[in-house]
Amino acid sequence: MPADSTVLRDIGFKQLSQGVFLFSPSQEGTPTEKSNSTHSSPDVIILCAWGFAQAKHIAKYINGHQSLYPTTKILLIYNSVTNMMWKSDASQMQWFQPAATVLRECMDSTPDLKVFLHLFSNTGSHSAVQLSEACGNSDPPFALPVTSIIFDSCPSMPIFAPMANALALGSPSKNILIASMARAVAYSIIGITLALEKAGLVTHVATKLYTRLNSTNDVFLTRRGYVGEQAAVYLVPRTYIYGPDDDMIPVDQVIQHADIAIANMSACGVDHASKYVMTEEFVGSPHVNHVRFEKERYWNIIKETWKRSVASPQEKILVSISA
Repeated sequence: MPADSTVLRDIGFKQLSQGVFLFSPSQEGTPTEKSNSTHSSPDVIILCAWGFAQAKHIAKYINGHQSLYPTTKILLIYNSVTNMMWKSDASQMQWFQPAATVLRECMDSTPDLKVFLHLFSNTGSHSAVQLSEACGNSDPPFALPVTSIIFDSCPSMPIFAPMANALALGSPSKNILIASMARAVAYSIIGITLALEKAGLVTHVATKLYTRLNSTNDVFLTRRGYVGEQAAVYLVPRTYIYGPDDDMIPVDQVIQHADIAIANMSACGVDHASKYVMTEEFVGSPHVNHVRFEKERYWNIIKETWKRSVASPQEKILVSISA
């Protein structure tokens, strides 16, 4: 959780738990607007923040989304290194359950809920995967309703140096000695976690999120719906925003993930799956800071990604009613 969370409360967010914040606009649209099948705005935007994100920095993304979609709820999720590195999946559910509860309540009032998922770095990607599990563990269980996704500076498989660099950011001291000690500790922790995976004792958190976000059995590639009485599978459009000057998430990892997404969509029986997976390279901007260098282009990408997710007619695959 950000130490300066008062920034979020000052701009209208309600803190639901240690890592979950909710913004509910005073004007959420009329019932007629909500039932409009074009869904010109998402019903909910989920922002999954990067590791050690400060509220004043994530606020610029909040402001951008509010400018584009002023009647949309915003669910903000912060994660912790403890969750990612040391806690079991089961013990993490308490952290993410308040967000799942909000989504369940939204689905009760808007059954065809449209959700725009905006992920930052591997930490935000991990939050999305764990939130999906929290939804599945709810009573009653339900699928995280994902309509489209932005991957900002993510994802990546576990790679030693970039992950250690990211973890070392948790101690941004200007004291050279303290900074050096923090880096040494970060390298030790990452080394241990990678060694445990190599020994076959655990699945590294980065391996898990990298795989789950492209799984044909999860909620991030496709979503279920109906055409009349027949079940259908709809594709979930996604855009990857990345850059060669990011020293934490290698470009080749992002591109590989996009290629796997296309291949897995195609394996589901989709023609022209590449239409639903976009990649956008930003040259000269560092990790999770692409918006600062090309603001207009960044937000145009956000708008276009959402438009692709609600375009009509949308690609769908009809399946048997028992599927």
